[in-house]
This record gives sequence, structure tokens and C-alpha cells, in this order.
Amino acid sequence: MKRLVCDPTNPNQAVDIESDSLDMNQSVSSVPTLAQSGSAAGSTFFWVVVLVVVVVIGGFIIFNVRRRILLRDDSASVGSSGLLDHLHALHKAGEIDDEEFARARSSVLMKVQDDLESKLAAKEAAKKGRGSDAKLLEGLDNDLKQHESDS
Repeated sequence: MKRLVCDPTNPNQAVDIESDSLDMNQSVSSVPTLAQSGSAAGSTFFWVVVLVVVVVIGGFIIFNVRRRILLRDDSASVGSSGLLDHLHALHKAGEIDDEEFARARSSVLMKVQDDLESKLAAKEAAKKGRGSDAKLLEGLDNDLKQHESDS
């Protein structure tokens, strides 16, 4: 009786053998398993390490980009003065009346004031040691100086 057994040197090729001349234990032990195969285990370990490194680097990049976006608040500092200029131009052109201009102007100024107060509170909290990030303090100082010079 003939049987097909996987060739240990070439796993893609089967070998015909006589069942009478082969002991069953011998045929099982001659076929390498995945755990016994050194190259497959090494390759798997290598790709797992590569995947972990890629995930860590990706997380670091996302963390830094998110931090920069959250720390940068250009909408209140640069956008407010531009919005006030635009409102003034609309008022001058007669597209909005005095009442609309006054409401919009007070709304923008209140938002700027709230932003400045929150930045000032954050700066004072950082000075007291609750959050001593030097770059954050420097950015807050620059924003406050810019708003003071705009006023």
C-alpha cells in the first residue's frame, strides 16, 4: 500500500512511500512543524517586532500632532482682528446696520476677552508649578503681548 508523505526538505512536494517499510512514528517525526522550523519562527518574530515599532511611532506622531493642534489657538488671536476688520468693512459699506455691527463686535470682543482670561489663568497656574511647560508659557506670553498691542 502506498502513502503520500510530505518531504521534509521541500514541504510543497509529497513523496510516495511503501506503508510496509515505514513506521508511523518515523513518518510523523520526519516532518518539521512550524515550531521546529527556525526560519518561520524568526520571520514571524521579526514582523511582530516591526509591527510594534510602527504602532509606537504612529502613536507618538499622533500624540504630537494632536498636542500641537490643541495648544495652538489661532482662531482667537489672528481671526478676531480679521473678523473685526471684516465687520467694520461691512458696516462701512452699509451691508449691516449699527445695531448688527454693535452686537457682532461685542460678541467677538467677549470671546477674545474670555480667551485671554483663560490663557492668563493657565499661565499663572503654570507659574505655581501645576504645569511647567516652558513652550506653553512662551506661547501664552506672545499671545498676550500680541493682543495687548492690537488693543
